[in-house]
Amino acid sequence: DRLKLVASTETCFAAPASGIPAQEAEIRAGLSSQTNPIAPKVPTEDTGNKTFDLGRPETQNDFRVCYCASVLSCENSNNFGGSAGLAMIRGARSDVVHVCRRSKECTVQVRGWRLRATDRLKIVAEGGSCADPPSFGFSSNPANAVPDGLTCDETGRDCTVTFTVGRAILATSSVGCEDPLDCGYVLCYCTTGSCETSEVYTHTAGTLQVTEALRSIREDPSFKLTTFALGVIVESAYPGGTIFCVAKDHP
Repeated sequence: DRLKLVASTETCFAAPASGIPAQEAEIRAGLSSQTNPIAPKVPTEDTGNKTFDLGRPETQNDFRVCYCASVLSCENSNNFGGSAGLAMIRGARSDVVHVCRRSKECTVQVRGWRLRATDRLKIVAEGGSCADPPSFGFSSNPANAVPDGLTCDETGRDCTVTFTVGRAILATSSVGCEDPLDCGYVLCYCTTGSCETSEVYTHTAGTLQVTEALRSIREDPSFKLTTFALGVIVESAYPGGTIFCVAKDHP
């Protein structure tokens, strides 16, 4: 017997959906790209129950599970005529860059598919992975969702969960960073409801950049230097604010 996952809006005669590791592996193995049949995890003579390992899905969505009985070749899309239900793969979007200000309370709004108020968010140091422990610098890490912090569309599928991770102590750097998703703290997401160990934070929810108010202060060479005044150029991450300059009688 074999399984095939297609988009939930498609029939079982449609092409296999992308983002399912087990199906992608079948393509790499040179098998039919029309079906990408997934075999049972452990062959068994039990005709009542079979386990299929999909791998770690890379896409959050609902998929129709299509079934092909072993009496067929399972190499043609028409062989998958039976629907075995829906696979609802929920989780956070990983393509979002969140920004907070250093020394300010930091709120992160995570968007994803079928999120819940019991989900948790863990912040990991720059360059780390979700298997790493929580990073220093946040008073609530891992963080629970704030009360009434879950909002979803009318279908209950496209959702946003709000987390407050406390005051951000350490800023991140974007020097030499070409892709914003490669810079900053790694946000890791847990959907199990019991998120006490690092292993259950299975995927990322984007990155978190903590910025300084002042990025640089340097002399303005276009300003005529006199005994009483000099020009400076200030690069700020935020509009407004006041800069105070203090004169010193030594270098």
